[in-house]
Amino acid sequence: MQKGPTIFRSSKNKITGVSAKRGSVLVTALFFLVIVVIIASVYLTRIQLLNKPLLSQANTLQALFTARAGAYHALDSLENLAHPPPGQVLKTINTLDSAFGKKLFDSAAAASLTGANDADTAAPFNPFSSDSFGECRLQENYSGPFFMVQARGDFRQARRAVRARLGSKGRAYGDTVLFCETAGLPQGGSIDGMVRAGLSGNAVDSLKKLVPKAADALLAAYQKELDTLSNDSLFKAKPCIVRSGAEAEKLDSVVPGPLLVDGSFYEIDWTQKRRMLVLGDLQCTGASLIQGIDFIVDGDIKILDKTALKDVSLYAAGGIFMGDYAVAQRVTMIGRGAISVYGNAQVNDKCILVAIGRPKKNKNAPVAKPAPFACYFAGSSIVDATVVVMNLTSGIKTEKSTKCRGVFWCLGPVCIQGALAGVVRANKLVACGVPPGTPDSVAVFAADNKLQGSIKRLADVGKYVMPYGLGPPAVIDWYEE
Repeated sequence: MQKGPTIFRSSKNKITGVSAKRGSVLVTALFFLVIVVIIASVYLTRIQLLNKPLLSQANTLQALFTARAGAYHALDSLENLAHPPPGQVLKTINTLDSAFGKKLFDSAAAASLTGANDADTAAPFNPFSSDSFGECRLQENYSGPFFMVQARGDFRQARRAVRARLGSKGRAYGDTVLFCETAGLPQGGSIDGMVRAGLSGNAVDSLKKLVPKAADALLAAYQKELDTLSNDSLFKAKPCIVRSGAEAEKLDSVVPGPLLVDGSFYEIDWTQKRRMLVLGDLQCTGASLIQGIDFIVDGDIKILDKTALKDVSLYAAGGIFMGDYAVAQRVTMIGRGAISVYGNAQVNDKCILVAIGRPKKNKNAPVAKPAPFACYFAGSSIVDATVVVMNLTSGIKTEKSTKCRGVFWCLGPVCIQGALAGVVRANKLVACGVPPGTPDSVAVFAADNKLQGSIKRLADVGKYVMPYGLGPPAVIDWYEE
């Protein structure tokens, strides 16, 4: 059988043993390399996920420090306005918690700050001398008789805010229960504590300049919006009567006329967190519970019968009258006119009562002189509050059966016929007489420097806060968000 041609293969095409081993090592190395890359990727991803919250926390913390610094600058600026030369706020800041030295606060741009009503529209500024720690925006406005400062700090993608509620620094009362400008100890009555008489000089002159400015600023904070609405003829309406909590909750934020909350037939429970503008008088009668609402009223406010107010703020362009068995708890009352509490009414839990003694009048009405007393407590009423009169001549009067606790502060006379546990700051103490046939609130000074009732010490008198504008600013509450 004939054989075919013989095919010879080159030795170059043969895979030797050494080459086979080299190929298997390369595959194994690539396999392990892929495993190492996967493990490294997983590890780095995990580290990044773990570090991201830490980096976010650091940014958030820096934003908080920036907000704090902005708030400190605002406080210092407000103190400078109230009591130049420059205040001491920045010099007393404890910067250990923020890990920054005090030199970082030496910012010329923040020497005289003015905040806006809205933080978003406020101009940003650097609270530190370096611009590497973020920027801050300030919001400033009145909240009742107090002043609110909100500083918002922004650092990279983080944002924090600080809110401070400001009042005025009170005196270190100690055992002192009476501060008066009249020289000599008051005659009659009972005083359990020390008396500082004969106040005069720069301190008194400074107060007489501060009080009208504080009153004007407080009125401006409320009256601007009321005046705008009341001058518009579209907002004139008949009285609005509310007889249930459901009806009250459905009210618009602006009531274009007088408002009557009538709990005479059914008990009313009106609990809301809202702000109400009433373009007329406000009257609450019957068994009503009103909680959490801020009322701004372009007229008088009358709280009668068994009405109960809790955590409520009241502003009246006229006067505020509280009588019968009404109860106020943790309530702020600001009356452009006078504030009267009578009957068996009770004002409890360190309320704030501020009477300006300048009720709103018609344009054509003659300007009346301030009444002798802008705050009047009568009957068997109980008052536990800081009571302030913001004018230069009016004062505070209590009758024989009244029981009061807290601070009485005014630049006019004080007539105490009942009992007071706390502190009085007044121009003088007076004894009062009432002419026959005249209202009890119309008093005639029978004698100066005379006490008809009693004043005694109160252990927690330092917890009664003072409204803003009556002295150097003081932080009452501090919130960090």
